[in-house]
Amino acid sequence: MKLLLVVCLLTMTLGLVPCPRVYAAATTTDSLQFDLDKDLVDQLLPLEQLYQLALQNSPVIREQKALLDVQVEANRLVRSSLLSGVSVSGGYSTGNQSLLATGGNAATAENIQVSNGYRAGVQAGISLGALLGYRARSRQEQAAYRSAVAKQDGIKLGLRREISQLYQTMLTNQKIVNAYIELEQKSLIAYQTAEIEWRKGRLNVDDYAGASTRYTETHIKTEIARGNLMNNLYELSALVGVDMGQLKAR
Repeated sequence: MKLLLVVCLLTMTLGLVPCPRVYAAATTTDSLQFDLDKDLVDQLLPLEQLYQLALQNSPVIREQKALLDVQVEANRLVRSSLLSGVSVSGGYSTGNQSLLATGGNAATAENIQVSNGYRAGVQAGISLGALLGYRARSRQEQAAYRSAVAKQDGIKLGLRREISQLYQTMLTNQKIVNAYIELEQKSLIAYQTAEIEWRKGRLNVDDYAGASTRYTETHIKTEIARGNLMNNLYELSALVGVDMGQLKAR
């Protein structure tokens, strides 16, 4: 490392290459949605709105809602199984029925009208075993539904907790970023001062190299902290189930 700095200093002396470079904050397309140097509290949706947004879009919540729908249909299927022993019949008949024509007398117009027309009937044949089995299956499906509802409530509670924890983690990480930015700026000033002193011959190579190293190290720590903060935003976006831009307050 020191050898590289000595080479760097020699190139600066000869006026060939400026060294080291002053680093600029790295940016990505997604980071442009948020200014990491400003308070995220003012840029993000309020915590409760983030939670409500997650209830509508979170993959975990949508999966659980689908499972509840399946359970509701299972309950309907159990109820409909009770109708398997019920049959419906119907038809239309014409002509004189023998019970309407007795004693050799011809059927009257009224009798003919009665013997003609639509007929329908319902026949039910439900065994005791089927009835008892239906009640047992119905209780089982209702218990499964209540269990699914309770599980969904637990998932919602866990989701609220995760969003809250991640939200607070982001605020803490942003304070860390701001602290490292301030430290990096001070290290830059110290490095620039050391460079001036070195050029005037008032500072030796090792001290100048140390100033350069400290500035580089603080810049690396700043970028790591920025990366952690961006990861928090990605995690929040995935947890809520929306694009990062939708997390931003309008």
